[in-house]
Amino acid sequence: MTTMNIPPFPLNPPDLFSPVIAPHIYRSGHLQPLNRPFLTPLKLCTIILLHVDPTRTLEAYAAEQGIRLVQLGEAGWKPEDEGDGDDGDWRVMGEEVVREGIQQVLDKRNHPVLVIDSSGIQETGTLFGILRKLQHWSFASIVIEYRLFAGPKARYVNEQYIEIFDLGTLEINEEHLPEWWVEQEKMWEEECKEAETKQPKVLEDQNE
Repeated sequence: MTTMNIPPFPLNPPDLFSPVIAPHIYRSGHLQPLNRPFLTPLKLCTIILLHVDPTRTLEAYAAEQGIRLVQLGEAGWKPEDEGDGDDGDWRVMGEEVVREGIQQVLDKRNHPVLVIDSSGIQETGTLFGILRKLQHWSFASIVIEYRLFAGPKARYVNEQYIEIFDLGTLEINEEHLPEWWVEQEKMWEEECKEAETKQPKVLEDQNE
């Protein structure tokens, strides 16, 4: 008869915790001390912060577990900020933060990696919306995933930012891309080539 090892305390995941591409990339909201027993088995290598500063508790936990903290945060944009400072910049996060965030997330040396912000919705949702765009998801699918996490806190400006973000500005270090990403891109290229070869035949059939 097999027995289960039940922990003496409940496991509490962080708010809005979810795998993005398990077991490599995760997302969540702000971390609390009670989340430690849940996080430790993930054996995280890196935590990327999209809010301003890590707490001392998080710094201590990261040092204890050998986790690298990457702080990319900046003062978060809020609707009431529109028109104030920065010439009324409506973006939820700066392009440099997005570029560095995507580069860090796609560097296999950082995996497993957890990306967090204060809510687990706005900055995190925007960053991963752009990652999905880079994965060739349709915009409709990206919006569905964003709203799944955001719920009533969804912001149209975030969706707009994802839609118009220029992927050509991203700098990806191909040397350290994870294998699953390389394979995914190969499959995408093969599908595109197959679609291109089929298109002339379809046009010929229509003209007959």
